[in-house]
Amino acid sequence: MKTILLTFLFLSFSFSLLAGTVTALTTIASPGDWTTGTTWSSGTVPTSGDLVIIPGGKAVVIASQVYGGTSPTLIVIVNGTLNFEPSGKLNLSALSSIQLSVGGKISPKNSSASQLITIGGILKYSAANNGALIGPAIADVLSGLSVPGQPFSGFNPYTLPVYLENFTVSQKSNMVIVHWQTTAASAVNRFEVQRSEDNGHSWQTAGSLPVRSNGIYEFEELLPSTGTILYRLQISEENGAWLYSNVVSFSRKVPADVKLFPNPTTGKLQFSFPASLSGPATMQFANLAGNMAKQIALTGLQRSYQLDIGDLTKGLYHVTILQAGKRLFAGTILLQ
Repeated sequence: MKTILLTFLFLSFSFSLLAGTVTALTTIASPGDWTTGTTWSSGTVPTSGDLVIIPGGKAVVIASQVYGGTSPTLIVIVNGTLNFEPSGKLNLSALSSIQLSVGGKISPKNSSASQLITIGGILKYSAANNGALIGPAIADVLSGLSVPGQPFSGFNPYTLPVYLENFTVSQKSNMVIVHWQTTAASAVNRFEVQRSEDNGHSWQTAGSLPVRSNGIYEFEELLPSTGTILYRLQISEENGAWLYSNVVSFSRKVPADVKLFPNPTTGKLQFSFPASLSGPATMQFANLAGNMAKQIALTGLQRSYQLDIGDLTKGLYHVTILQAGKRLFAGTILLQ
């Protein structure tokens, strides 16, 4: 049974201040500079109100003072690595927080005191005082002051109170099924299912479920329109804290009871879905040599189509339906 440790996030200001989720894209082998827009999923440097996520296996480097003037309000979740170069400084407002998830790291270049983090003007991290840090730990305006020889003096180590088991997303006919199971979730108030259709750039709440005594949950919704969707859980606790689950990627599939008949055919074909497509698609016919022989545009607004391929040379053809670059169906048809 797979157990997934949740990401903890203390809510020190209103949800409305979170303008968007900004995720690091660069890898441990090629860390991206915090001040470079292409490092981030938004294409821009994080600004006040953003939720900043450095995923596991990703790294971001702070090589200079990131923000001059007014310090921004950010929630920073480090699942990967936050690297510091000499003179690297991250100054955040008093409403900000930095969380090192389990395995999340702060890694300095050396022991220079110029590598530092402040929150609300309070020193939370100094390479000279604290060295390398590995989570779980969280820093906010109340978490303490960085002092020499005490690695977590500016951060508070924490134990996560909620676990997920078997958080999965699947498809049944034209429905998405989100399933999860919890243990030790007595302090939880509710679960919100969130989805992203733009690779994590933005998230929408698909629905909400109250706590259940048996710890087993299932949420259903109609298939969203895009091919690949990301799902996560936002979990609200009674004390005002909230947590994020891991992110699960789901690829929309055409249900198995898609029908293409008659087969063999003399030219007339009927193609049907159990539900209408979510948008325009293309049906392609390729011969055994792999050469494209015919393409037919499908509007996506109906469940069945009457097709005519009588203009093709008799033989066996590979049939593929593509939507937004993703394959929804593949099969073969014999034209006699």
